[in-house]
Amino acid sequence: MANVGVIPYEDKGNIGNKKPDDLTKCKFVKRGNLVINSMNYSIGSYGMSDYDGICSPVYIILKVREEVALPRFVLRVFENKAFQKYVASLGNGILSHRAAISWDDIKGIHILLPKKEEQHSILQFLDREIGKIDRLTDMRRQQMAFLKEQRAALIQQAVTRGLNPKASMKDTGLPWLGEIPVHWDVMQLRRLIKPGTSITYGIVQAGPHIEGGIPYIRTSDMSGEKLPLEGYLCTTHEIDRSYQRSKVKTGDVVVAIRATIGKALPVPPELDGANLTQGTAKISPGQRITTAFLLAALRSESARQQFGSLAKGTTFLEITLDMLRRFTIALPPLSEQNEIMLFIDLESKKLDTIHATYARQLALLAKYRAALIHECVTGQRRVGDDLTPESL
Repeated sequence: MANVGVIPYEDKGNIGNKKPDDLTKCKFVKRGNLVINSMNYSIGSYGMSDYDGICSPVYIILKVREEVALPRFVLRVFENKAFQKYVASLGNGILSHRAAISWDDIKGIHILLPKKEEQHSILQFLDREIGKIDRLTDMRRQQMAFLKEQRAALIQQAVTRGLNPKASMKDTGLPWLGEIPVHWDVMQLRRLIKPGTSITYGIVQAGPHIEGGIPYIRTSDMSGEKLPLEGYLCTTHEIDRSYQRSKVKTGDVVVAIRATIGKALPVPPELDGANLTQGTAKISPGQRITTAFLLAALRSESARQQFGSLAKGTTFLEITLDMLRRFTIALPPLSEQNEIMLFIDLESKKLDTIHATYARQLALLAKYRAALIHECVTGQRRVGDDLTPESL
Protein backbone atom coordinates (compact mmCIF):
# COMPACT_ATOMS: atom_id res chain seq x y z
CA MET A 1 0.00 0.00 0.00
CA ALA A 2 2.49 2.58 -1.21
CA ASN A 3 2.37 6.26 -0.33
CA VAL A 4 -0.40 6.05 2.25
CA GLY A 5 -1.85 9.55 2.61
CA VAL A 6 1.30 11.34 1.37
CA ILE A 7 1.05 14.58 -0.62
CA PRO A 8 4.23 15.48 -2.53
CA TYR A 9 5.76 18.93 -2.08
CA GLU A 10 5.61 19.59 -5.80
CA ASP A 11 1.84 18.99 -5.86
CA LYS A 12 1.07 22.71 -5.58
CA GLY A 13 -2.62 22.14 -6.20
CA ASN A 14 -3.15 19.99 -3.11
CA ILE A 15 -0.87 21.93 -0.80
CA GLY A 16 -2.22 25.22 -2.11
CA ASN A 17 -5.69 24.23 -0.96
CA LYS A 18 -4.51 23.81 2.61
CA LYS A 19 -4.56 26.68 5.11
CA PRO A 20 -1.35 27.56 6.96
CA ASP A 21 -2.84 26.15 10.18
CA ASP A 22 -3.57 22.87 8.42
CA LEU A 23 0.04 22.59 7.25
CA THR A 24 1.35 23.03 10.79
CA LYS A 25 -0.66 19.96 11.80
CA CYS A 26 0.86 17.81 9.06
CA LYS A 27 3.89 15.58 9.39
CA PHE A 28 6.75 15.87 6.95
CA VAL A 29 7.85 12.78 5.08
CA LYS A 30 11.10 12.10 3.24
CA ARG A 31 11.52 9.79 0.29
CA GLY A 32 12.13 6.26 1.59
CA ASN A 33 10.39 6.88 4.94
CA LEU A 34 7.89 4.28 6.09
CA VAL A 35 4.40 5.49 6.90
CA ILE A 36 2.10 3.61 9.31
CA ASN A 37 -1.54 4.43 9.99
CA SER A 38 -1.89 4.74 13.76
CA MET A 39 -5.63 5.27 14.13
CA ASN A 40 -9.11 4.07 13.26
CA TYR A 41 -9.99 0.87 11.46
CA SER A 42 -6.87 0.66 9.29
CA ILE A 43 -4.29 0.55 12.07
CA GLY A 44 -1.09 -0.95 10.77
CA SER A 45 -1.70 -0.17 7.10
CA TYR A 46 1.61 0.94 5.73
CA GLY A 47 3.52 2.35 2.82
CA MET A 48 6.82 3.80 1.68
CA SER A 49 6.96 7.32 0.33
CA ASP A 50 8.45 7.72 -3.13
CA TYR A 51 8.96 11.46 -2.62
CA ASP A 52 9.37 14.23 -0.05
CA GLY A 53 5.96 15.42 1.13
CA ILE A 54 3.46 15.80 3.96
CA CYS A 55 0.86 13.52 5.53
CA SER A 56 -1.78 13.54 8.25
CA PRO A 57 -0.65 13.50 11.91
CA VAL A 58 -2.46 10.18 12.38
CA TYR A 59 0.47 8.51 10.61
CA ILE A 60 3.68 7.39 12.30
CA ILE A 61 6.79 8.17 10.23
CA LEU A 62 9.76 5.82 10.46
CA LYS A 63 13.23 6.46 9.04
CA VAL A 64 15.14 3.22 8.55
CA ARG A 65 18.76 3.14 9.72
CA GLU A 66 20.25 2.24 6.39
CA GLU A 67 23.56 1.20 7.88
CA VAL A 68 21.82 -1.90 9.30
CA ALA A 69 18.67 -2.37 7.18
CA LEU A 70 17.39 -1.82 3.69
CA PRO A 71 14.16 0.23 3.78
CA ARG A 72 12.48 -2.09 1.29
CA PHE A 73 13.34 -5.11 3.43
CA VAL A 74 11.63 -3.47 6.42
CA LEU A 75 8.70 -2.74 4.12
CA ARG A 76 8.48 -6.47 3.37
CA VAL A 77 8.50 -7.14 7.11
CA PHE A 78 5.52 -4.79 7.42
CA GLU A 79 3.84 -6.76 4.63
CA ASN A 80 4.00 -9.90 6.76
CA LYS A 81 0.39 -10.65 7.81
CA ALA A 82 1.48 -11.83 11.27
CA PHE A 83 3.32 -8.54 11.81
CA GLN A 84 0.30 -6.51 10.67
CA LYS A 85 -1.97 -8.46 13.01
CA TYR A 86 0.37 -7.85 15.93
CA VAL A 87 0.62 -4.10 15.24
CA ALA A 88 -3.16 -3.83 14.95
CA SER A 89 -3.53 -5.62 18.29
CA LEU A 90 -1.62 -2.81 19.99
CA GLY A 91 -4.53 -0.40 19.49
CA ASN A 92 -5.54 0.87 22.93
CA GLY A 93 -8.94 2.37 22.13
CA ILE A 94 -8.28 5.62 24.00
CA LEU A 95 -10.03 7.76 21.35
CA SER A 96 -13.69 7.06 22.21
CA HIS A 97 -14.70 3.98 20.20
CA ARG A 98 -11.65 4.13 17.93
CA ALA A 99 -8.42 2.26 18.47
CA ALA A 100 -5.04 3.94 18.15
CA ILE A 101 -1.35 3.18 18.42
CA SER A 102 1.58 5.47 19.12
CA TRP A 103 5.33 5.49 18.65
CA ASP A 104 5.68 4.21 22.22
CA ASP A 105 3.61 1.17 21.25
CA ILE A 106 5.75 0.12 18.31
CA LYS A 107 9.27 1.35 19.13
CA GLY A 108 10.04 -1.75 21.17
CA ILE A 109 8.94 -4.25 18.50
CA HIS A 110 11.77 -6.60 17.55
CA ILE A 111 12.18 -7.92 14.02
CA LEU A 112 14.56 -10.50 12.62
CA LEU A 113 17.25 -8.73 10.62
CA PRO A 114 19.80 -10.68 8.56
CA LYS A 115 22.93 -9.08 7.18
CA LYS A 116 22.38 -6.51 4.47
CA GLU A 117 23.74 -8.84 1.82
CA GLU A 118 21.13 -11.45 2.73
CA GLN A 119 18.44 -8.77 2.92
CA HIS A 120 19.32 -7.84 -0.65
CA SER A 121 19.13 -11.48 -1.77
CA ILE A 122 15.77 -11.94 -0.06
CA LEU A 123 14.43 -8.80 -1.71
CA GLN A 124 15.59 -9.96 -5.14
CA PHE A 125 13.93 -13.32 -4.61
CA LEU A 126 10.68 -11.85 -3.28
CA ASP A 127 10.52 -9.24 -6.03
CA ARG A 128 10.83 -11.96 -8.62
CA GLU A 129 8.43 -14.48 -7.05
CA ILE A 130 5.87 -11.93 -5.78
CA GLY A 131 5.98 -10.32 -9.21
CA LYS A 132 4.97 -13.66 -10.77
CA ILE A 133 2.16 -14.08 -8.25
CA ASP A 134 0.89 -10.53 -8.71
CA ARG A 135 0.90 -10.82 -12.49
CA LEU A 136 -1.08 -14.04 -12.32
CA THR A 137 -3.44 -12.47 -9.78
CA ASP A 138 -4.03 -9.48 -12.03
CA MET A 139 -4.66 -11.78 -14.99
CA ARG A 140 -7.21 -13.84 -13.05
CA ARG A 141 -9.00 -10.68 -11.88
CA GLN A 142 -9.15 -9.39 -15.43
CA GLN A 143 -10.55 -12.74 -16.54
CA MET A 144 -13.17 -12.61 -13.78
CA ALA A 145 -14.14 -9.11 -14.88
CA PHE A 146 -14.44 -10.41 -18.44
CA LEU A 147 -16.73 -13.20 -17.23
CA LYS A 148 -18.93 -10.55 -15.63
CA GLU A 149 -19.04 -8.68 -18.94
CA GLN A 150 -19.87 -11.91 -20.76
CA ARG A 151 -22.79 -12.55 -18.41
CA ALA A 152 -24.10 -9.01 -18.91
CA ALA A 153 -23.83 -9.35 -22.69
CA LEU A 154 -25.52 -12.74 -22.56
CA ILE A 155 -28.49 -11.36 -20.61
CA GLN A 156 -28.74 -8.23 -22.75
CA GLN A 157 -28.80 -10.21 -25.98
CA ALA A 158 -31.30 -12.75 -24.71
CA VAL A 159 -33.85 -10.35 -23.21
CA THR A 160 -33.81 -7.86 -26.10
CA ARG A 161 -33.03 -9.98 -29.18
CA GLY A 162 -34.14 -13.46 -28.20
CA LEU A 163 -32.42 -16.72 -29.12
CA ASN A 164 -33.17 -16.86 -32.84
CA PRO A 165 -30.50 -14.94 -34.78
CA LYS A 166 -32.65 -15.13 -37.92
CA ALA A 167 -35.75 -13.57 -36.35
CA SER A 168 -37.27 -10.57 -38.13
CA MET A 169 -36.71 -7.38 -36.16
CA LYS A 170 -38.54 -4.11 -35.62
CA ASP A 171 -37.31 -0.78 -34.27
CA THR A 172 -38.81 0.19 -30.90
CA GLY A 173 -37.80 3.83 -31.26
CA LEU A 174 -36.33 3.63 -27.76
CA PRO A 175 -32.55 4.22 -27.60
CA TRP A 176 -32.03 1.78 -24.71
CA LEU A 177 -33.90 -1.04 -26.48
CA GLY A 178 -33.26 -0.55 -30.17
CA GLU A 179 -34.55 -3.40 -32.32
CA ILE A 180 -36.51 -6.36 -30.96
CA PRO A 181 -38.15 -9.37 -32.66
CA VAL A 182 -41.32 -8.38 -34.53
CA HIS A 183 -43.53 -10.70 -32.45
CA TRP A 184 -42.38 -9.16 -29.16
CA ASP A 185 -44.15 -6.28 -27.41
CA VAL A 186 -42.81 -3.19 -25.67
CA MET A 187 -44.63 -2.98 -22.35
CA GLN A 188 -44.64 -0.69 -19.33
CA LEU A 189 -44.31 -2.46 -15.99
CA ARG A 190 -47.68 -1.16 -14.81
CA ARG A 191 -49.31 -3.26 -17.57
CA LEU A 192 -47.58 -6.45 -16.40
CA ILE A 193 -48.51 -6.64 -12.72
CA LYS A 194 -50.95 -9.00 -11.05
CA PRO A 195 -54.55 -7.73 -10.95
CA GLY A 196 -55.40 -6.14 -7.61
CA THR A 197 -51.79 -5.13 -6.90
CA SER A 198 -49.86 -1.94 -7.52
CA ILE A 199 -46.24 -0.95 -7.92
CA THR A 200 -45.71 0.85 -4.64
CA TYR A 201 -43.21 1.65 -1.96
CA GLY A 202 -43.79 0.88 1.70
CA ILE A 203 -43.80 2.23 5.22
CA VAL A 204 -42.99 5.92 5.62
CA GLN A 205 -42.29 5.84 9.38
CA ALA A 206 -41.63 2.35 10.66
CA GLY A 207 -40.83 3.46 14.23
CA PRO A 208 -38.33 1.71 16.52
CA HIS A 209 -37.35 -1.92 16.00
CA ILE A 210 -39.89 -4.32 17.52
CA GLU A 211 -38.79 -7.85 18.43
CA GLY A 212 -41.26 -10.29 16.95
CA GLY A 213 -42.73 -7.61 14.70
CA ILE A 214 -43.10 -7.54 10.92
CA PRO A 215 -39.79 -7.32 9.02
CA TYR A 216 -39.44 -4.64 6.36
CA ILE A 217 -36.98 -4.46 3.47
CA ARG A 218 -34.68 -1.44 3.05
CA THR A 219 -32.21 -0.63 0.31
CA SER A 220 -29.42 -1.56 2.74
CA ASP A 221 -30.85 -5.09 2.83
CA MET A 222 -30.32 -5.38 -0.94
CA SER A 223 -26.53 -5.28 -1.06
CA GLY A 224 -26.07 -8.94 -1.98
CA GLU A 225 -27.20 -11.14 -4.86
CA LYS A 226 -30.17 -12.33 -2.79
CA LEU A 227 -32.34 -10.88 -0.06
CA PRO A 228 -31.03 -12.11 3.31
CA LEU A 229 -33.26 -14.38 5.34
CA GLU A 230 -32.63 -12.62 8.66
CA GLY A 231 -31.28 -9.44 10.20
CA TYR A 232 -34.22 -7.18 9.26
CA LEU A 233 -35.64 -4.36 11.33
CA CYS A 234 -39.24 -5.00 12.34
CA THR A 235 -42.23 -2.72 12.77
CA THR A 236 -45.43 -3.17 14.76
CA HIS A 237 -48.37 -5.19 13.48
CA GLU A 238 -50.49 -2.03 13.66
CA ILE A 239 -48.18 -0.06 11.35
CA ASP A 240 -47.89 -3.06 9.03
CA ARG A 241 -51.68 -3.29 8.74
CA SER A 242 -51.72 0.33 7.57
CA TYR A 243 -49.49 -0.62 4.63
CA GLN A 244 -51.15 -3.77 3.31
CA ARG A 245 -50.57 -2.63 -0.28
CA SER A 246 -46.79 -2.89 0.13
CA LYS A 247 -46.64 -6.33 1.76
CA VAL A 248 -44.64 -8.73 -0.38
CA LYS A 249 -45.31 -12.31 -1.36
CA THR A 250 -43.13 -15.12 -2.65
CA GLY A 251 -42.29 -14.44 -6.29
CA ASP A 252 -42.64 -10.68 -6.04
CA VAL A 253 -39.70 -8.56 -7.15
CA VAL A 254 -38.30 -5.83 -4.89
CA VAL A 255 -36.68 -2.89 -6.70
CA ALA A 256 -34.48 -0.20 -5.14
CA ILE A 257 -35.79 3.26 -6.05
CA ARG A 258 -33.08 5.02 -4.03
CA ALA A 259 -29.35 4.46 -3.55
CA THR A 260 -28.63 1.47 -5.85
CA ILE A 261 -31.44 2.48 -8.18
CA GLY A 262 -32.91 -0.34 -10.22
CA LYS A 263 -31.36 -3.21 -8.30
CA ALA A 264 -33.95 -6.00 -8.38
CA LEU A 265 -34.17 -9.06 -6.14
CA PRO A 266 -36.82 -11.80 -5.82
CA VAL A 267 -38.79 -12.34 -2.62
CA PRO A 268 -38.02 -15.81 -1.17
CA PRO A 269 -40.67 -17.89 0.67
CA GLU A 270 -39.06 -17.01 4.02
CA LEU A 271 -40.01 -13.32 3.51
CA ASP A 272 -43.59 -13.90 2.43
CA GLY A 273 -45.65 -11.30 4.31
CA ALA A 274 -42.78 -8.88 4.95
CA ASN A 275 -43.13 -5.19 4.15
CA LEU A 276 -41.09 -2.40 2.53
CA THR A 277 -39.82 1.10 3.26
CA GLN A 278 -39.84 4.21 1.09
CA GLY A 279 -36.58 3.36 -0.64
CA THR A 280 -37.88 0.11 -2.11
CA ALA A 281 -40.83 -0.82 -4.30
CA LYS A 282 -42.49 -4.11 -5.13
CA ILE A 283 -43.63 -5.55 -8.45
CA SER A 284 -46.01 -8.51 -8.44
CA PRO A 285 -45.67 -10.15 -11.88
CA GLY A 286 -48.95 -10.91 -13.64
CA GLN A 287 -49.80 -13.71 -16.06
CA ARG A 288 -47.92 -12.24 -19.03
CA ILE A 289 -44.46 -12.32 -17.46
CA THR A 290 -42.51 -14.72 -15.26
CA THR A 291 -40.60 -13.56 -12.20
CA ALA A 292 -37.37 -14.94 -13.69
CA PHE A 293 -37.73 -13.06 -16.97
CA LEU A 294 -38.72 -9.84 -15.19
CA LEU A 295 -35.57 -10.06 -13.07
CA ALA A 296 -33.40 -10.71 -16.12
CA ALA A 297 -34.95 -7.76 -17.97
CA LEU A 298 -34.41 -5.45 -14.98
CA ARG A 299 -30.78 -6.58 -14.72
CA SER A 300 -29.99 -6.00 -18.39
CA GLU A 301 -27.81 -3.24 -19.81
CA SER A 302 -30.92 -1.73 -21.43
CA ALA A 303 -32.54 -1.44 -17.99
CA ARG A 304 -29.39 0.06 -16.51
CA GLN A 305 -29.36 2.75 -19.17
CA GLN A 306 -33.04 3.47 -18.70
CA PHE A 307 -32.72 3.71 -14.93
CA GLY A 308 -29.75 6.02 -15.39
CA SER A 309 -31.77 8.34 -17.62
CA LEU A 310 -34.60 8.47 -15.07
CA ALA A 311 -32.60 8.97 -11.87
CA LYS A 312 -32.89 12.43 -10.35
CA GLY A 313 -31.69 14.10 -7.17
CA THR A 314 -28.97 16.17 -5.53
CA THR A 315 -28.48 14.75 -2.03
CA PHE A 316 -29.15 11.24 -3.33
CA LEU A 317 -30.45 9.79 -6.57
CA GLU A 318 -33.92 8.30 -6.78
CA ILE A 319 -36.72 7.52 -9.18
CA THR A 320 -40.41 8.06 -8.57
CA LEU A 321 -43.05 5.37 -8.48
CA ASP A 322 -44.56 6.82 -11.63
CA MET A 323 -41.22 6.43 -13.41
CA LEU A 324 -41.00 2.82 -12.29
CA ARG A 325 -44.58 2.11 -13.33
CA ARG A 326 -43.87 3.48 -16.82
CA PHE A 327 -40.54 1.65 -17.09
CA THR A 328 -40.46 -0.25 -20.41
CA ILE A 329 -39.14 -3.70 -21.22
CA ALA A 330 -39.23 -5.92 -24.30
CA LEU A 331 -41.73 -8.73 -23.74
CA PRO A 332 -41.68 -12.07 -25.62
CA PRO A 333 -44.44 -14.68 -25.35
CA LEU A 334 -44.44 -16.76 -22.14
CA SER A 335 -43.13 -19.89 -23.85
CA GLU A 336 -40.21 -17.91 -25.23
CA GLN A 337 -39.55 -16.32 -21.86
CA ASN A 338 -39.11 -19.81 -20.40
CA GLU A 339 -36.76 -20.83 -23.22
CA ILE A 340 -34.70 -17.67 -22.74
CA MET A 341 -34.39 -18.26 -19.00
CA LEU A 342 -33.34 -21.89 -19.50
CA PHE A 343 -30.64 -20.66 -21.89
CA ILE A 344 -29.47 -17.92 -19.52
CA ASP A 345 -29.37 -20.34 -16.56
CA LEU A 346 -27.39 -22.94 -18.51
CA GLU A 347 -24.84 -20.46 -19.85
CA SER A 348 -24.59 -18.70 -16.50
CA LYS A 349 -23.74 -21.97 -14.76
CA LYS A 350 -20.86 -22.46 -17.18
CA LEU A 351 -19.57 -18.97 -16.41
CA ASP A 352 -20.10 -19.54 -12.68
CA THR A 353 -18.00 -22.71 -12.79
CA ILE A 354 -15.11 -20.86 -14.41
CA HIS A 355 -15.54 -17.92 -12.01
CA ALA A 356 -15.46 -20.25 -8.99
CA THR A 357 -12.26 -21.86 -10.29
CA TYR A 358 -10.60 -18.46 -10.68
CA ALA A 359 -11.81 -17.40 -7.21
CA ARG A 360 -10.22 -20.51 -5.66
CA GLN A 361 -7.00 -19.78 -7.51
CA LEU A 362 -7.00 -16.19 -6.22
CA ALA A 363 -7.42 -17.46 -2.67
CA LEU A 364 -4.52 -19.90 -3.14
CA LEU A 365 -2.35 -17.18 -4.68
CA ALA A 366 -3.07 -14.82 -1.78
CA LYS A 367 -2.30 -17.57 0.74
CA TYR A 368 0.90 -18.53 -1.04
CA ARG A 369 1.96 -14.88 -1.36
CA ALA A 370 1.46 -14.27 2.37
CA ALA A 371 3.28 -17.49 3.31
CA LEU A 372 6.19 -16.68 1.01
CA ILE A 373 6.72 -13.25 2.56
CA HIS A 374 6.29 -14.56 6.11
CA GLU A 375 8.73 -17.42 5.67
CA CYS A 376 11.37 -15.30 3.93
CA VAL A 377 11.38 -12.34 6.36
CA THR A 378 11.32 -14.60 9.43
CA GLY A 379 14.13 -16.88 8.23
CA GLN A 380 11.94 -19.98 8.04
CA ARG A 381 12.99 -20.53 4.43
CA ARG A 382 16.12 -19.63 2.58
CA VAL A 383 15.83 -17.88 -0.74
CA GLY A 384 17.53 -20.76 -2.49
CA ASP A 385 14.69 -23.16 -1.70
CA ASP A 386 12.23 -24.10 -4.42
CA LEU A 387 9.12 -22.30 -3.21
CA THR A 388 7.10 -22.29 -6.43
CA PRO A 389 3.96 -24.48 -6.18
CA GLU A 390 3.55 -27.12 -8.87
CA SER A 391 0.03 -25.92 -9.65
CA LEU A 392 -2.49 -23.32 -8.50
